[in-house]
Amino acid sequence: MPSMTHAPRSCRRLPTTSAAVSVGAVVAIALSSSQVLAQECTLGVRAAPNVIYAGQSAGVDLLAHFPSNMYAFASAQFDVHATLPAWTFASSGVVAGSDVLGMDVWQTHAPQTGTFADPANPFPVWRGAFTPNTSKPVLVEIAADPSAMAVYPNRLTPSWVLGVVRGDSDWILVNPLPVGRWVAAPGPGTQVHTGDDVIVDGRIITGENPAGPVRIGLLLPAVQKVGESVMRVRFDDRPESFAATVDLPTRPGEQLALNFTRADWPQASDERVYRLSADLGSGDRTPIRFEGFLGGVRVAAGELDSERAPLWVDRVPEEIRVGARPVRTRGGYQLETVLVSSYQTGGHASAPARLFLANGSIIEIDRLRVSATRPASSNNLKQLGLGCHVLEASGVRSMTVVPVQPPR
Repeated sequence: MPSMTHAPRSCRRLPTTSAAVSVGAVVAIALSSSQVLAQECTLGVRAAPNVIYAGQSAGVDLLAHFPSNMYAFASAQFDVHATLPAWTFASSGVVAGSDVLGMDVWQTHAPQTGTFADPANPFPVWRGAFTPNTSKPVLVEIAADPSAMAVYPNRLTPSWVLGVVRGDSDWILVNPLPVGRWVAAPGPGTQVHTGDDVIVDGRIITGENPAGPVRIGLLLPAVQKVGESVMRVRFDDRPESFAATVDLPTRPGEQLALNFTRADWPQASDERVYRLSADLGSGDRTPIRFEGFLGGVRVAAGELDSERAPLWVDRVPEEIRVGARPVRTRGGYQLETVLVSSYQTGGHASAPARLFLANGSIIEIDRLRVSATRPASSNNLKQLGLGCHVLEASGVRSMTVVPVQPPR
């Protein structure tokens, strides 16, 4: 790990070089410079391995991602939260139950004295060890909660620039249940069991939580080729919200999330629909595209922006397909991650859903495709797994998932 400094926020000690700059000074620099705009940064989380059993440990690394036009990471203040108290090591901060609090990390950049910051992007800022002491299956979310991040914009100047930072999360499946070549674990408060009835290609996973959201994590281990995984979902009632989150195979710790939240349709107050939004857990401005299909014909397309061009749909999907495929470009390869929602009833019959566009149009669809394209190395395309899938529904007592087994 590159050289850096850690100290609790309450007793932070700055480097003793003449180029040391306090956090307050960083704010002043950022506000006084007319050339500086807030830079979008991400504090990414990477847990490995993602599957552990009682007594085993997972390493958790936090990585600072910053725009490519910036020179190097400067500093960050953050906490780390987990949904299970099992921390056994933290490179800085104070362990408080399921959280690690008060991390303050920076690296010195003093070009006038020949001291240059490490320009690694992403830059490793923290490491922890997570060792659960339980025999129960449980899905654990590890989330970064940053309060500030700064970057060095130029190799030749020591000035820091404040960034607009967002936190990321990753998942650990503890003592998961085997379901064919998948493994499954329940989120906090959710009880999960695997049914005995075989549905063509996999066992049913049923999650129940009468008091709160139902959350189920599914992990497809790494496969030898980039492919597609499928989950069929059923509810005992119409959910208030439903979210499908998948790890991106392009960069560990990044996720593509598709969210359905019950809301009033503004153009028709008597219509109850779901506000549809997508999120790419990254500081980069990667466009998220959507396409609607009916009978195999594309009937709607655009970029998904829930603030400027929100979408609504009158049903949550019964099937989630996740895939990744290489796209050849002049510079090598891009990897396209795809999340497809299908609206089906019964065993085979398809029933269209209605997609409400921001311009007032109402379009029938039977598939909704959301995709994001990211750079990828041509050397590791065949080794990519599809990672962890997390499905969460609120407003229902139970959710049933049938994972379609991937080809061998």
